[in-house]
Amino acid sequence: MLHRTLPGTPRAIEDARTWIKKALSTRQRPQISVADAVHVGAQLVATAVRHTPKGGVVEINLIPARNGGLVIEVKDPNSPAAPHVGCWAKISCMVRGFGTSTSMEGGHIAWCELPEAITSGPTRRPDP
Repeated sequence: MLHRTLPGTPRAIEDARTWIKKALSTRQRPQISVADAVHVGAQLVATAVRHTPKGGVVEINLIPARNGGLVIEVKDPNSPAAPHVGCWAKISCMVRGFGTSTSMEGGHIAWCELPEAITSGPTRRPDP
């Protein structure tokens, strides 16, 4: 699992894009679409930033899924809020699953699971 904490400001959206791209570009697994992960992660962070009070932080986790995909979790310190319908409609076409929950420590977690990317040609088998 990779973890990053960012200030809950609009700048966090671009910082998240950069971090996700770098983090996934340097790893062999999971084999997912980096562009999709960057897009989905940025959307989740943008929503979290809108619901983060001044001085708050947004946390991002990149978690390899058991089936070869990737789970992106974004936590903000507030209670769950209604998601932006347009954002979720587009994201739902790119991911295997998504949802929200309340953190045990307080706050709101939104997550999406991206499927393993389909590649053409031979693929490298994961190390045992």
